[in-house]
Amino acid sequence: LNFNSSFIGNTRPSGGGSSLIFGTAGDNLSPGERMRLNEDGFLGIGTQNPLSQVHMTGELTMQNNNPVIQMQNAAGENKSFIQTIADDMLIGTNTVNPAGNFIVRTNGANRMTVTPQGYVGIGTANPFSQVHMTGELTMQSSNPVIQMKDAAGDDKTFIQTINDDMLIGTNAVNTTGNFIVRTNGGNRFAVTKDGYVGIGTTNPEAA
Repeated sequence: LNFNSSFIGNTRPSGGGSSLIFGTAGDNLSPGERMRLNEDGFLGIGTQNPLSQVHMTGELTMQNNNPVIQMQNAAGENKSFIQTIADDMLIGTNTVNPAGNFIVRTNGANRMTVTPQGYVGIGTANPFSQVHMTGELTMQSSNPVIQMKDAAGDDKTFIQTINDDMLIGTNAVNTTGNFIVRTNGGNRFAVTKDGYVGIGTTNPEAA
């Protein structure tokens, strides 16, 4: 069927099934194929050889208040999604999927896992804390620091590099904390808030 240079046609290559073809014409009125539905029910947009139910070359634009790509299992249950809400991008598992992990994969291997509990595993699929990493950690900054706070957000202890020196201990705003070295569940070495050093005791009475 030809509609003023746009067309719907059928093709059946030798030894193959038939395909339904949709075409439109540009400014020069030369018609070209835009979309094809092949014998397997695969729809190709911008390609003549679709390899899945929908196979597209080019770009996809979605416009809505909160556009979403929703992925379901064969039973029609929501499992994972990609969505834009206001200026934010959300990607992950649905609320009705309480057992699913969010996994980042490269080169066929899982690199990062976020569990339903919100634990982040880097190099491990079974994190046991908010951040659980196997491998190495590199921090690069003028004075890189690992800062530890309490639940109220108050600075308590830190590890830091300043110039060529390494600092480890309690923060200046933590005026009551001691620095303690522990092995095998026992305290072995302590530096009190007053600078007293204890070996085998956590309550030294002199510096």
